[in-house]
Amino acid sequence: MTTMKQPLLQFEPDNENELERYRRGLETLYSTVEGSCPGDRKFGLSNEYVDELPEVAESTFSLEVYNKTEAYVPQVEILDISFEHDAEGRIRPKITIGLNEEYNEEEYDDEEEDGWE
Repeated sequence: MTTMKQPLLQFEPDNENELERYRRGLETLYSTVEGSCPGDRKFGLSNEYVDELPEVAESTFSLEVYNKTEAYVPQVEILDISFEHDAEGRIRPKITIGLNEEYNEEEYDDEEEDGWE
């Protein structure tokens, strides 16, 4: 059985102060189990990787983090995900985040509005 600990967020050094404002949203996203948020059942990360081999769990977790970050915090991008393993077999993800230079708030707002029409 794989146990995934709370991810450690690291920010790109050049943009650390600007990225700090996204920390709470990312920590909430990564610590919420998908399906447990009444307003948005897709919010959070699935825990499908729990009973998988470590390599499979890391891959599944990484894909989930990339997809959910893009969907819920498009202002940032995942630059790297690495994993630390402890003696008890627990895995701690280290997620390095940078600003998404391609993010355009006006374009994102237009996409949301189109979905409601």
